[in-house]
Amino acid sequence: GRTKRFRRPFSRRERLRQIRIEIFKKERSIDNMNYFYKQMLTEYHLLPKDIDGQDYFEFLEVINAKAPEDQMVDSMEIYKQNS
Repeated sequence: GRTKRFRRPFSRRERLRQIRIEIFKKERSIDNMNYFYKQMLTEYHLLPKDIDGQDYFEFLEVINAKAPEDQMVDSMEIYKQNS
């Protein structure tokens, strides 16, 4: 039979390719954050300095909060109200 050839973990070319992919992902992440800042500025008149000190995910929850009449309701509550 054939003997298996063991390949080095990563060739130099493959490592450079992986580095380029990581750089691209970081740049996309920065672009997404800049777009988020743009939306906050244009839609909510918030400056980036006002946002930076805040918890990002909590901030998104507040921005996306629904009015009480738009929130999901327990189906059992609706049933009780209509009975």
